[in-house]
Order: sequence, then C-alpha cells, then structure tokens
Amino acid sequence: MARTPRTPKKRARPPRPPSPKARDSFLATLARGYSVSLACTESGIPRSTAYDLRGRNASFRALWDQALELGLEVLEDEALRRAVEGVEDFRLDREGYEHPFRRYSDVLLIFLIKNRIRDRYGDRALLSVGGADGGPIEVRLSFDPKGE
Repeated sequence: MARTPRTPKKRARPPRPPSPKARDSFLATLARGYSVSLACTESGIPRSTAYDLRGRNASFRALWDQALELGLEVLEDEALRRAVEGVEDFRLDREGYEHPFRRYSDVLLIFLIKNRIRDRYGDRALLSVGGADGGPIEVRLSFDPKGE
C-alpha cells in the first residue's frame, strides 16, 4: 500500500484585532446593560477575540470594566422603575375583555434595598472554616454498627 504525502497543516493566523468601530459598538452595548455575548454579536467580534483582547490590553480591559459598571447602573435603574413605577399589564375576564392594571415588583424592591443598605438589610450569613490559627481542620469519623 503506497503512502500518500501529508499535506502540511496551515498555521492558524492570530485573530485580527477588532476595528475601533467594532470596539466602540461592543463597549456601547455593554454600557446599555447587555451581556458580553450580545455585545459580541452586535459588534461582530468573536467572544474569544474579545476576551483575548481584554487579557492583553489593559486600556481595553479598563474600558470594558467601566462599560459593565455603567450597564449595571442601567439595569438597576430599570429594576427601580419596575419596582416603584410599575409596568402596564392586563387581565382577561371570563368574557375575554382586557382590564389594564399596573404591576409592581416587591421582589425587585427588596433586592435593591438589600443591595443599597447592606448593613441594615443585607444578608448576614458568614461562613468561615479553619482550624486553630487558620490551620487545617482535623476530622475524625467513626462508625458504630450497633448505633450506640
């Protein structure tokens, strides 16, 4: 059986850096409160390229973090609006007529209060595990087949 020559593998090219326009689109989408996945889709930047650039470029990483922070503020504002001002909704009666009403979210309000006033309303659970002077914990197990 004759051997055929192997075709040399093509070397993978490093990903092309995104254009300034694509970067701006990516960061603007994050700043509107959307996910990294959607920001990548909207800007045409593959996720792996975005994360690679974030890891290599400190200024892009800082802009990314700033955009995420702005996006969180957008989401918090929307949650507050839904909790306090409510959103329009409707109910159908037995005859199929719509009856509009405003729906409020107590759960969103609770989360917002717990986040903003942590010392008074935040979760207080704290779990700290460690032995003497921060050392390891010794665990001994025994088994009594008689249950005594």
